[in-house]
Amino acid sequence: MKRGYKIGLWIVGAVWVIAMIALLPRFISLHEETRSAKRVFNEYRAALVRQDLDGAYQLCGTDFQKAMPHDEFVELQQNLQNQYGKLKSVSQKAFEVRGSGDPMYWRAVVDGDFVYERKTLRFEFVLHKEGERWVVFGAEQL
Repeated sequence: MKRGYKIGLWIVGAVWVIAMIALLPRFISLHEETRSAKRVFNEYRAALVRQDLDGAYQLCGTDFQKAMPHDEFVELQQNLQNQYGKLKSVSQKAFEVRGSGDPMYWRAVVDGDFVYERKTLRFEFVLHKEGERWVVFGAEQL
């Protein structure tokens, strides 16, 4: 093997190692934030399925709660169940977490199927961090 080729391989390897060391904290943060966001979404969907609407509402952020007061949230959930039957389960179909900026702004987008007795509806949820806490920021039916 030619000496120049070996040196080139060593340089490429060294650059790769340096890049991985530089990016490792970001990968670790992404993993931790993904785990935390998933935990909050799982708590939210479990609360809805067991009809704990107060518990689900507590997992919603300040902006969400300003836009939709507790009574409206409860009424919306009850209207969905009146129209489609009891909520049997919520299954996660897609999950993506992103962080950007300095300081880091974290955001998660979750698609989930809400399985009612008579119909399945897909919703997209956006979660973000308020301080150190992940919260539901908004949702829309797809």
